[in-house]
Amino acid sequence: MSRKEGEFTLLLDEQFDILWHSESLSRILGWDDVRGRNGIEFVHPDDLGLVLETMVQVSQGGGHQGLDPTFAPESADIRLADANGVWQSFETTTWNHLEDGDVRGVLCTCRRVHDRSDLARAIEMLGSGAEVDVVLPIIARLAERSMGGAEVRTAFAWKQSERTMIVSAPGEAPLDPRLADAAGLVWSQNLTAPLVVTDLDDPILNGAGEAAAAAGYQGAFIVPIEAPSGPEIIGAMIAWSASTVDFQAPTQSPVHVALRLAALAIADHRTKRILRWAAAHDPLTGLANRAEFARRLDELASGDLVLLYIDLDDFKPINDAYGHPVGDVVLTEVGRRIAAVIGPNDTVGRLGGDEFAVVCAGMSDPAAGRAVGDRIVEAIRVPLITNGLCLTVGASVGVAVGAQPLIPAMLARRADEALYHAKHSGKNTVCLAS
Repeated sequence: MSRKEGEFTLLLDEQFDILWHSESLSRILGWDDVRGRNGIEFVHPDDLGLVLETMVQVSQGGGHQGLDPTFAPESADIRLADANGVWQSFETTTWNHLEDGDVRGVLCTCRRVHDRSDLARAIEMLGSGAEVDVVLPIIARLAERSMGGAEVRTAFAWKQSERTMIVSAPGEAPLDPRLADAAGLVWSQNLTAPLVVTDLDDPILNGAGEAAAAAGYQGAFIVPIEAPSGPEIIGAMIAWSASTVDFQAPTQSPVHVALRLAALAIADHRTKRILRWAAAHDPLTGLANRAEFARRLDELASGDLVLLYIDLDDFKPINDAYGHPVGDVVLTEVGRRIAAVIGPNDTVGRLGGDEFAVVCAGMSDPAAGRAVGDRIVEAIRVPLITNGLCLTVGASVGVAVGAQPLIPAMLARRADEALYHAKHSGKNTVCLAS
């Protein structure tokens, strides 16, 4: 769109009533003659303060006759309602001609621009560390407005573990899940470059074309999102359009700003997930580390629970004879075996060295606690074969049962004391705290 096609001019009196407007206003906003109406009627409520502030500055700045010929007033971005009730963004520049006997008004030029409020908001949210599922919907709205406003709906996707997470822009009717899920085509089709699909019967859409046609869309723009640091595909955008306008996204187009922001948001999310995981897990076994285990124990302290401390028997000779690589295999397998015999809501952690712990929530029966300890001992004592070696380790287990009210530190001390007695009572032994 040229500047001429996207621009109109208004003349207002000191009360904001419209004295005159250029013919292009009707073409751009769809309104017929609006002379005599108050300009405030068309301004977005959130932008009224900016409009009033601008008019105060204009009136205080004096008339046009007192201005330097090189003076150019600052512009402001405001939203105006079109005849269909859709908010359109304009860059407005205001000139004070109230003292000009030939004009006697405030002249405003309005040039249509893409709404830039979401750009600033997205950048601010990224800087403040907001979560990806909070930032990406704002970026999705920025992308929509960059590519055609009401005629375009977008969704962004990223991978979280094995799941594909998808969000769309806020403040709109929900996007049909089949259309949003189509962002996952980036991975299923191994896309490394943007793809435009205008045939809604194209099998690549995997059935989403039917939903798109029912919603009035005529094509899709599917874009893989690269990591800021390299060619890895870390996200995806899909844009559905209700027009037949060909999707074009030159590098400097506004939608590329949205795509770059999306890449930063997803990369930041991945980094924070890696750091959070590393801070809470043992790097060898992947189990909760001591700090994370203590945190979970505190979380569960509001209910009954059983705490088990586990120390391996005969592990040091394996480490001494075969080295740490073999010892690491044993520790990893022990962690896997413990996790396999406890409940799905129970937590196992590696406290350090060959020490493990388990917390079972919602349990206060000593016999049930001993049964868990017995299962752990039996699972660990099964011979382990690695690198042609048949290795056997045992386990001593101390069990402490806590019923409300309980203090986690006291429960831990009791479990540690029970483990001490188990270690001195022979191998593969379970002892209950008194």
